[in-house]
Amino acid sequence: MNKNDLRDKLIKFMYGRYGADELYKFSAAVIFVLLILNIFLRSIVLSLIITILIALSYYRVLSRRLEERRNENRIYLKYRDKIKGFFRIQKLKLRDRKTHCYKKCPSCKKMLRLPKKKGNHTVCCPQCKNNFNVKI
Repeated sequence: MNKNDLRDKLIKFMYGRYGADELYKFSAAVIFVLLILNIFLRSIVLSLIITILIALSYYRVLSRRLEERRNENRIYLKYRDKIKGFFRIQKLKLRDRKTHCYKKCPSCKKMLRLPKKKGNHTVCCPQCKNNFNVKI
């Protein structure tokens, strides 16, 4: 059996299956961290959790229920992007703390970066075109 035969068999086996996605990559990273942690803790409970996570990850990769797996990944991406956005805004706030302030638009909740000029100002949101007053 040569290398191409094995590759062809793997391709045929995976045909119609979901495969790896962002949620799988995240779960693989979590499993890796838990495995490293378990080297030092030697916990049966942690070993059981790792085993369950590995089984769920392989179930998702080998699943033929493509739409369900896509929906799971979509939900994961939605929450991941919210968390990443929060930390991105915090980083920007820290970087610009001396020159700018950040305020949310009351109607669309978009974060606006405003120059730090003391007093009351009228701001027009670039997304929803709503005018509102801001005290800086």
